[in-house]
Amino acid sequence: MKKTSASLLSIALVLSILLTACASSTVVATSEKFMQNIIKGDYEEAKELCTDTAGESLPMLMMGLAFMGASEADIKCSDFKAVEVNGDEAKVSFKMTYKINEEEKSQENSLKLIKKDGKWLVKDFQ
Repeated sequence: MKKTSASLLSIALVLSILLTACASSTVVATSEKFMQNIIKGDYEEAKELCTDTAGESLPMLMMGLAFMGASEADIKCSDFKAVEVNGDEAKVSFKMTYKINEEEKSQENSLKLIKKDGKWLVKDFQ
């Protein structure tokens, strides 16, 4: 009986780890795709990957990137990492590097996501 309980506990632990790993990779993939669309200036595609509330803020985010004077070729996002996945909420960090007037700058950013109807959506960008 003790062996069966230990085996069941081990299986539950492994399944929990696998589910967390799957969730974090999906969260990262959504975040990467969202930022790629923002950088390309593809408002409609980006809007499909965020909540309605976040979608309302997209024009300001895209205007901010345009105001910086950086072109699509000058902006790169990398090092996407799921730093937090708790049930239906997640936070992903990433590094944004951009050139303005030939000067390269970088900064750490993050996206907050929420799972709605089985799909991860960006709910806030910082």
